Amino acid sequence: MTEKILIVDEDENYLKILRKQLTGLNYQEKNILAYTSIQDAIIGATDNVSIILADFYSSKKDALQCFNALQECFPNIPVILLTN
Repeated sequence: MTEKILIVDEDENYLKILRKQLTGLNYQEKNILAYTSIQDAIIGATDNVSIILADFYSSKKDALQCFNALQECFPNIPVILLTN
């Protein structure tokens, strides 16, 4: 199985930076799923995701709300909360 990384951040420029860093670490572009909101990520990320990197201020929620929303939908996937 190919590892997929889910990235959630409202700032599209930051998404581009994370994508570039991850491809620089030999992750394939097609395996990096990027969304600008937690709601879109939950709806769109139907593929097998190995890890989630999320801006903890996405959708104007605080870190705990973001973490809980992601954990509810992806209970067995590690979540790393970031801030920029």
